[in-house]
Amino acid sequence: MPSFTALPTEIVLAIAELLGPADIKGLSCMNRRLRNDITHILFRTLSIAMPLVSHLLLDHMLEKYKKFISRIHLHVFLRPNLEEDNDNTVMPSIGGTMESNTLLDLVNGKIFSHIDSFSIHFDPCQFDIASRWYGNDGDWGGGHGSGTITVFEDEEDEDACFELEEEQVWRAQYFQLLAEIMHNPNIKKLQFINLLPRRTKVFDTLQWEKFLGQLTHFDLGIFGAECDGWSVSAMPGFMQFVGEFLPQDIMKYLINVKHLKLEASELSVFGAGLYGDHCYAQDVFPLTSEIPTLQSLELKNITLGDSFLRYLRKQAGLRELTLHNYMCVSPDEPEEEDDDIWSDPANADAVAMGVGWSDIWDTIRLWNQTVQRVTYLQDEQPPLLDEDPPFPKGSIVWRHVKIDKYWGNVVEDEEANTEEYRCGCSSDMNSNLMKVLISRRHKEALSTKSQATETK
Repeated sequence: MPSFTALPTEIVLAIAELLGPADIKGLSCMNRRLRNDITHILFRTLSIAMPLVSHLLLDHMLEKYKKFISRIHLHVFLRPNLEEDNDNTVMPSIGGTMESNTLLDLVNGKIFSHIDSFSIHFDPCQFDIASRWYGNDGDWGGGHGSGTITVFEDEEDEDACFELEEEQVWRAQYFQLLAEIMHNPNIKKLQFINLLPRRTKVFDTLQWEKFLGQLTHFDLGIFGAECDGWSVSAMPGFMQFVGEFLPQDIMKYLINVKHLKLEASELSVFGAGLYGDHCYAQDVFPLTSEIPTLQSLELKNITLGDSFLRYLRKQAGLRELTLHNYMCVSPDEPEEEDDDIWSDPANADAVAMGVGWSDIWDTIRLWNQTVQRVTYLQDEQPPLLDEDPPFPKGSIVWRHVKIDKYWGNVVEDEEANTEEYRCGCSSDMNSNLMKVLISRRHKEALSTKSQATETK
C-alpha cells in the first residue's frame, strides 16, 4: 500500500487512534516509518495476566517500552485451594513468581510514577471449575457450567472476611491485589471489570478511603452470572454486597470523582424490583451519597427505581448522563398470601415501584439544571407485541421488564413496551427535555463567547 505509507504522519496517527490493538499491530508491520510513528499508540496499554508465570518478559517490556506505557491492564485469575495448600504456611501470591516483586511493585506504584490509569479485570469464568473454593476443609464450590453463582450465594457477617482470607486462597489473593493497588498514590483513573461481590478487610483501612478519595475517573462493573437458570442477583450474598457493602465501603469515599460509570452484568442486573429473602420487591441502588465534583454519570444494565431519581436530585453539578441498556420495572400485583406484608406501612417503598421513563426526563428537566447532555442507548430494540405494526425508523421503544421472583432473571415486558409506545407520553417528555438541553448548551456557548470577548 504505497499510497497509505506515503500519508503524512498526522493522518496516520489519527487513523491509528481509531483502530483496535490487532489492526494497529498490523499497521506497524507495513514499514519502519509507520512502526516508529505508532509505537507510542501500540504500547500505550500494557496488559498483564495475574498471577505472573515468569517475570523475565515483564522486566524486558518495562525496560524497552517504559516511555510509551501510560496505562496498565491486569487480567486476574484467582484460584481455589489445592491439595498442596494443606501443608503450606504461606498463601500463594497473586503476583505469581517468587523470584521477583516486579509485578506487585508495578501495581503499587513503586516502578512508574507517571502511570495514572489502571484497569483490573477479574476473569468471570474462574469459578466454573468445581474445586475447593471454600478452603481446605473438603467443601467444594463452583462448577455447573459458565459463570457459577455458588461462591456468592450466602450472606456474610461484616467481619467474616478476616477469617475467610486466612482459609481461602482466592479470598487471600483478592485481598492482596486490592491492598497493593490502594497504596499506589499515582492512580487517578481506575476501572474494575467484574468486581467480585464479596467484602474484604481492605475496606476497613484508612488507606482504602484515602485511595478512593484520590480518584477522578472510576468505572465499576460488578460480577454477574447464571447457573442452572438462577441469576446471582437472586442470591442473598450478592444483594447484601450491592445494597449494603458497595455503598458504605466504596461509593461514599468517591469524594473527588468527576466521571463515574456503574455497570451491572447482563446476567445479573440490580436496581429496582429485585427479590431477596422477602417476598416484596426491593430497590437495590448502591449510589446514595452526593458527589459534589461529579460531572459525568453512566449507568448500564440497571433497573430504574425511586432511589435513582432521589440520587439524581442530589447531583446538582451533573453535566452529562448516559443510560445504557437501562430498564423500567413493571410493578407486580401482590399475591393474596402476601396481603399482610404488602399492607404493612414499613413496606410502602417496596409497593411504590411505579417509576416510569417520563419520571426520569421530568426529574432532569426540573432538578438537574446543569445537565447539558443526556444519552440513551439500547444494544437491542425492546420487543413489542406481535400484532403491532413495525415502528417507524428512528422511533424509540422505552424498555420495560419484570424480575422473576424466584430465579432473579430479567423478563421483557412486551405489553408494557407496547402500551408506552402507543401512548407516546415518555417520548413527548424526552423530546421536551432534548429541547431544554439544546437551549442550555446554546446559552452556555453564548456565555463562554461573551467571556472570551471581555478577556480580549
